[in-house]
Amino acid sequence: KRRATRRPLRRVLSLAPKLSGRAAQRSRQPQQPTAITQRAQVCMNTSKPAEAVDGDDGTSPATAVAATMTAMPAKAGFRWKLAASIAVIVVGLALGLGLGLGLGLSSTSYGTSTTVYTDDPGAACGGAFLTDIYNTLDGLSLDLKWFPVAIAQNMAQPLTCDSADEATGTGSPSITGAGYQNVLHAYCAQCIQFTSDAGATAGALVMDTCPHDGNEEWCPMGGTTNTYGYYNHLDFFGPVASDVTDVIGTDNPTGTIELVACPDEIISAITELADADNAASNPVCTFYYQPGVGPWQGSPGMDVFGCSQCS
Repeated sequence: KRRATRRPLRRVLSLAPKLSGRAAQRSRQPQQPTAITQRAQVCMNTSKPAEAVDGDDGTSPATAVAATMTAMPAKAGFRWKLAASIAVIVVGLALGLGLGLGLGLSSTSYGTSTTVYTDDPGAACGGAFLTDIYNTLDGLSLDLKWFPVAIAQNMAQPLTCDSADEATGTGSPSITGAGYQNVLHAYCAQCIQFTSDAGATAGALVMDTCPHDGNEEWCPMGGTTNTYGYYNHLDFFGPVASDVTDVIGTDNPTGTIELVACPDEIISAITELADADNAASNPVCTFYYQPGVGPWQGSPGMDVFGCSQCS
């Protein structure tokens, strides 16, 4: 599949070589004949809707409070009534909060398909070079194996910055999403946890986009689904495909994704790699550098790495 490269912004101020303006080849590798082609599931939001929080006997905390107050002796002292009321309210709030957290209301997961790619012409997020990002992540000792990933155009929209073009899928992911139903909006430098249907897990650092144009099979746009019925798609980057498939599995595994807080180690390591205030070019944020002003410019969200942000 052909994939448009990201054009750097206001290159007249840049000390770095100009990025190529030609279309770069993007390989969406299926690794092996894949079982996913035999099932076209419609992926719906897997988060549970809020449910009524009831007591063990089917009464709500509010009902329990009212019943307790009604049952109080008519001649009960004021202090006793006040203490009993506070106790019942606290118990009711605790019950509601506990059940709410038990239902998973504090986080939302979404179904996703996946692919692997290995070419590294410069990513949508800051023009970053993903081999350097991968090697930096690979050197960290964390609970999960982490990869740079490209998110489907669906998940990045609306695209922003000077090179933004929804028709070709160029530009940077926006901080504010389009609000598509069943789509996990994400932007550069955010972290996502992927869990495959088989139970494999991996961390994903958003550093690129997968444009719909040229990748229609996998990467949807405009709130639609891909060929296999998924609204979301992650394209995992590795210098070689087995770097990824040895962790998440072959045959383009499907599963769920959710936003998670980026580990401090990742933020620190990529910030050090960027060294964005240094006039010398770096592999993280490459759009432009104004001598004497700095820092190097990247995409929205990459300020966590010390980069300035295009708009």
